[in-house]
Amino acid sequence: MVTLMIIVLLVAMLYFFTDWFSMITGYSVSEGEKTNVAQCLASKEVVMYGTDSCKYCKKQKSLFGDSFGFINYVECSANVKACIGLEGYPAWKINGNIFYGLKNLDELKQLARC
Repeated sequence: MVTLMIIVLLVAMLYFFTDWFSMITGYSVSEGEKTNVAQCLASKEVVMYGTDSCKYCKKQKSLFGDSFGFINYVECSANVKACIGLEGYPAWKINGNIFYGLKNLDELKQLARC
């Protein structure tokens, strides 16, 4: 019983005090990986459409952190003509297809074949 409690305590400590859990589950990505994905998306001419008032667009941008600067981004409130026909935001144009909603980096990598 004591051994089990120690194991549970160690796992809990790893979870709360390190990024071990994040690395295993993929919820945390290094800045280098964010940059690699953003640069790959840019090289494949992937475009993200969104608005400053869209909370999901803000979350999408924050997933890239500082690397969002590499993303081809269209602000639809300032460029309405470019966004005609879009059903919602964020929207990603990848290989001529539109994908809606918040996407994690792994999803974007798969969709764009990065």
